[in-house]
Amino acid sequence: MIYSLAEGVFTDEEGLTHKTYGISAKDFNGHIFASFPNIFLDKQNAETLVNLCNENKLELCHLLDVIEDALT
Repeated sequence: MIYSLAEGVFTDEEGLTHKTYGISAKDFNGHIFASFPNIFLDKQNAETLVNLCNENKLELCHLLDVIEDALT
């Protein structure tokens, strides 16, 4: 599994849009298995999460737990 930065857009209740960042999980052929683009408002936090997942060769079944830990 290869993890990469996922970008999204969030519109708040006042109609303002905010760029968001998260993580996508892809196989070695580039097929996306999971994508969570709206985790962080800070790009650096998302990049840190992506790097940790890749460095530790995270299995996809643990991704949601890792995201939850990153938010606490």
